[in-house]
Amino acid sequence: MIHPSYGLKVSTLISVVGLRHSRVMSEVEAPGDGPLSEGIVSELPVIDAIKREIHQTHDWPLDIGTVLRLTGILGAPLVATVLAAYLIRLFEV
Repeated sequence: MIHPSYGLKVSTLISVVGLRHSRVMSEVEAPGDGPLSEGIVSELPVIDAIKREIHQTHDWPLDIGTVLRLTGILGAPLVATVLAAYLIRLFEV
């Protein structure tokens, strides 16, 4: 299960960046023939990069494949040891 505060932080970031993007785009699309200010021009790539990073962030750092590999790596020696001990007691070698 995902920690509730993590989801809240991501949704807050998405809303803040969305508001900022809307503000910048409204200035870009505003009627007028004048050139865009340097601040607006430099802010657009930054907003885009932040949005990409937020959307690439996973909800959980471990996917099912990673969990299965970790379980196999840590669990296989334990299972082999227990099985070997059982077989040794069974056959009294």
